[in-house]
Amino acid sequence: MSLQDFMAKIALPAAAQSIIVRTRLSLPWWQKALSANPSKFQDRLLANPELALAVLTDLAAEDSAYYPAHGLSPQVYYDSYRDLTLWAQDHYAKTGTWGITEVPWLMRTLQHRLVRLGRLEFEPLTAPADHHLLAFSDIWLNVHIPADGPLLPAECTASFDQANTYFQRDWFCCHSWLLSPDLQQLLPAHSHILEFQRRFTIVAYFPNDRQAEERIFGAPLADPAKYPETTSLQRAAKQYLLSSRKIGTALGVFQYHR
Repeated sequence: MSLQDFMAKIALPAAAQSIIVRTRLSLPWWQKALSANPSKFQDRLLANPELALAVLTDLAAEDSAYYPAHGLSPQVYYDSYRDLTLWAQDHYAKTGTWGITEVPWLMRTLQHRLVRLGRLEFEPLTAPADHHLLAFSDIWLNVHIPADGPLLPAECTASFDQANTYFQRDWFCCHSWLLSPDLQQLLPAHSHILEFQRRFTIVAYFPNDRQAEERIFGAPLADPAKYPETTSLQRAAKQYLLSSRKIGTALGVFQYHR
């Protein structure tokens, strides 16, 4: 697959595409660097977000053969690498320039440790570090939630079905602000987020984790009075934080049953 076709498939904006096309790379060198010294590869790209955008996209465009060889469709390939577009857009929204700083995260996909199946992403864990997980199982699928649409229940169920079939695992875990019990005070009971949350049994709560503020407002601020109030969730979350409460994150688990 050509680089241009790949970038079109993952809906990378034209301005980002132009940066990638004009960046001259020795792709075999970067492929070897990723394999031989992932830590050095990561550090070099973290120092240059524009270079990271070009390198990661070029490497992803060369990765298409892995997916059919492992029983995965071309759509899974494109969906998995759509994270490149999401993080490039996130970087542009924060800085006004095209680049990528989420290098460690995207390396998971390049190293085939993370795959997107429909609405959700899954990462096999064979040695979970959190003792809360060890109480249930030692083999898990870690669930990640891309920020590119609503959590429609049918789409989430279809993702869990695909993950169970492909990985042959039935224990799922998720650590996210979307599982925070505080959201029950901020969202209507019929919210898709709360419907997703109710799939899980919460086993740990982390009130000081500020991931929710980053996701809701773009970046955490020292003074919550300075947060925008563009959406209903922003308005509710801002008032919640101004009342000296925290949103936090939570770790949830559930066992899959068809």
